[in-house]
Amino acid sequence: MQTLPPCYSLRAVILFSRLTSPQENVWINIRDGNITSIGSATETIHYDPGDCAVLPGLINAHAHLEFSDLEAPLGRGGMPLPDWIGEVFTWRSRGHQKAFHQRIVSGIAQSLAGGVVAVADIVSEPQV
Repeated sequence: MQTLPPCYSLRAVILFSRLTSPQENVWINIRDGNITSIGSATETIHYDPGDCAVLPGLINAHAHLEFSDLEAPLGRGGMPLPDWIGEVFTWRSRGHQKAFHQRIVSGIAQSLAGGVVAVADIVSEPQV
């Protein structure tokens, strides 16, 4: 991952904002981590990542961070919910709770890497 300087202009082919309609081919001017203006480039350093869209941070409104390290999803597509819950209990009974904290940290890191800035984690039982 490239480290950017404190002040730079970032070009976006399209910018999605909750405040305006999508804008095409704009520069986003950033100083000390804050957007100072949008339009033409005003900072000395220009960063053009190519054809990219810029959008607000994403929200995951239903996550199960405890499953962040699974190599494959629990259960199978189309299975009834009670059967899937049985798979969850079976998985937990195999001692997977020991690394609970590490899985949560991993899930948060994966979320941030994917542009997610807020997560509603669905927790079925309190963890210590």
